[in-house]
Amino acid sequence: MNTNIILYDDQCRLCLNSMDFLRSQDTDKQLVFYGFGSVRGQAIMKTHALKNTDSVILITEHNVFYKSNAVLQSLKRLSPSWKIFAQILQIFPRFVRDGFYNFVARNRYRFNKKQPKS
Repeated sequence: MNTNIILYDDQCRLCLNSMDFLRSQDTDKQLVFYGFGSVRGQAIMKTHALKNTDSVILITEHNVFYKSNAVLQSLKRLSPSWKIFAQILQIFPRFVRDGFYNFVARNRYRFNKKQPKS
């Protein structure tokens, strides 16, 4: 069973595009993707007592990662070049990475002009 589960905002065009990108780079099928609004995504969130946040979430066998850490840990599960890229990004302190992440998360609908479904 794959233990690298990514939960994401499935009402956000930027988020959907980002997940499509990760899927295209995940040649070894290390990651499984579920939207927050999907039945499976809701079940996983309930099982792990997670709340729907403004963050991508990566659940591994032993950890749960949020925000920039979830992104970096996801990249590390891809090809060697993405692993190196993730290591380079880790040079920046988490508060800087998460600050940038929070800015993008707050404005994600504006960036792609798609509003969530009501």
